[in-house]
Amino acid sequence: MNVRLCSNLSKFIDSTWHTTCLGKIRIYDSVPLILQIIKWHGSNDYRSFFIIENQSEHFLWLKQEDIDVLSCFSSHIRVFSNDTFDVMLPTEVITASSRNLPPLLIEAVPRGPFSFHFGHFILDTLPLLAICKDIINPSNIPYKLLSVAHHRWQQELVLIGTGNLQQYLHTIDSEMGISANYRHYSVMSYNLSASFIDLMPEHRNAFFSRFRREVKSPHIAAQGNRNEIKHIAVISRQESNIRNSRWANESEFQGEILDISYKMISPSFLGPADLYAHIMQSNYSAVLGVHGSAIFQFFLYGMCNMPIVIITSSLSMVHPWSGQMADFLPFKGRFWFLTKSVLLNDPSDWNISSSFDPIPVTEILSILIYGAHAKRVLVSNCHLYTAIHSSILS
Repeated sequence: MNVRLCSNLSKFIDSTWHTTCLGKIRIYDSVPLILQIIKWHGSNDYRSFFIIENQSEHFLWLKQEDIDVLSCFSSHIRVFSNDTFDVMLPTEVITASSRNLPPLLIEAVPRGPFSFHFGHFILDTLPLLAICKDIINPSNIPYKLLSVAHHRWQQELVLIGTGNLQQYLHTIDSEMGISANYRHYSVMSYNLSASFIDLMPEHRNAFFSRFRREVKSPHIAAQGNRNEIKHIAVISRQESNIRNSRWANESEFQGEILDISYKMISPSFLGPADLYAHIMQSNYSAVLGVHGSAIFQFFLYGMCNMPIVIITSSLSMVHPWSGQMADFLPFKGRFWFLTKSVLLNDPSDWNISSSFDPIPVTEILSILIYGAHAKRVLVSNCHLYTAIHSSILS
């Protein structure tokens, strides 16, 4: 099938504005779609994208970088020109009619491989679920949010983050799809209709602000005797099967160091529900972790007011929210960055694997635990490690 790349939905799909609990939001009219999910054999990596049908034309809804991946590593998408492509589609998919489905919503971002991964589920899906209950489609039936995966961790995050909104999440039935197997990958294709929805930063901010709890000022007294050992939860990525650890020596942060006792916690092993129960029942003085999707769930713990500290090799004071750091903007003012290099320009690569000296890191954490975090200041030590409260970053 010949398709053209779609860069702007509003050029050919009408939309209306709706008032929701998170503010006004734009929803596009329902359109016929073909959803394709491409999965490489022997890997958890996949790409998902939509082909939008508009009268006699078809449009590809996918990021350019994902097009590059697909065209290089498979013959599924072939490039004809800058905005014209040939996509392999079984005849059964083209001629099939969509099943009897509820009115469906899809976020209007061609996110490619990470559409339904853990971090994006928290940042994007949970706010959209909160919106679904406020919107009634023209048929007077509530919308549901489309999901192509059904994991236990999704259900647990929905319960922690939204309470009883699981009913607004619609997981697509694999039996609806038409499968095709190739040498290195397989493809599932689904014929359906859905409405795209624009999720903006202000909607995320409004959603996550509901979990905000102000840190009590007299935190020093609450911590008791300074000679007591304080416990810190270290969010481990060792069991998450991620190629780039970002924290090369995280295993050194175990047991007692100075006046801090570190305990490794594996979110991928515990799952969201058990992790939430463990944190709420334990007496941790802080949480320490690197940038990654696992740390997002700690911002859903509304009753937990201990410092959340994100350790990074470098942090730009000029553009602190650039690149993947922008994911933390909805949580600005609720955590600390701890870095060993404060830059006056943009960092070369936030995703590099780095090692951190446990002694100066522990010294900084000790200062934060004993009250500095309530004052929202910049803290540094003689080793040039620096902790910066996210509220003071512009």
